Amino acid sequence: PDKRYCFDYPLTESDLADVLEAFYDKARGHNIKNVIRHRALTVHNDTMRHWSGDHADELSAMCQVNRVEDAVTEFLHSNGRYIDVHAWQFTPDSFRELLVSLHYMKMVNLFPLRVYDTPWGRNEFTAILSKTVATSPDLAP
Repeated sequence: PDKRYCFDYPLTESDLADVLEAFYDKARGHNIKNVIRHRALTVHNDTMRHWSGDHADELSAMCQVNRVEDAVTEFLHSNGRYIDVHAWQFTPDSFRELLVSLHYMKMVNLFPLRVYDTPWGRNEFTAILSKTVATSPDLAP
């Protein structure tokens, strides 16, 4: 999803450092940071409200503290089982830039041939990826 139009709105975009940290840490599942961010720091998921610029959630500080505590409890009781949360937050531009960087670092063999803007009223963007090797950073879309 495009983080600008879903509950991920207040979270920072995932960047190259986040991806490299997960890679070098050999991450195989969510860490406690992912669970806390998703369960306690996200907002409503009304796409049209986000498109209209309304990103606010009516959360008191105490409610957020409770959500953090619940997220920690959920993580600790998961015993390594999968927890359904978002670990990555993107916009079309940040996704494209990340894949181009990973491609030129030879960490992935996919290149974003085309990353489409998120259509009005929707919360997901699409991308066409190719195993075609790009030869120059100037070819980045």
